[in-house]
Amino acid sequence: MNQPIRYTISRENDVLILHFSEQTRFDSTDFRQILQNDLNDGENARCQHVIIDCSGMKYTNSLFVEAVLRIAAEMKKRDGSFCLCGLEPFVRDLVHVTQLDHRWTIYEDRAAATAALEKASS
Repeated sequence: MNQPIRYTISRENDVLILHFSEQTRFDSTDFRQILQNDLNDGENARCQHVIIDCSGMKYTNSLFVEAVLRIAAEMKKRDGSFCLCGLEPFVRDLVHVTQLDHRWTIYEDRAAATAALEKASS
């Protein structure tokens, strides 16, 4: 059975935190629409910054990269920013091989990402 990309979404002030969960495979089933709905739902629509927390996610593929690209585009529309944190070795290698580490800001963990966004906002 196919599983959609799973994540939890929380909010700290004007920062959305998406924590992607470990799974064996990604399927595109409705994830684009679900992600767009979550980003534009209520208070989330006012947030200008996103932290994508990948801690514990040991596998990913191009659908995850597509999700991150969509999030980046949405934050650009909002004149905001986003970053990645908690990259496990496989995910870090994928981001490096695709040279997206030159384009995206990456932090060791969520605490470092939060501190950097708070500093940039003040």
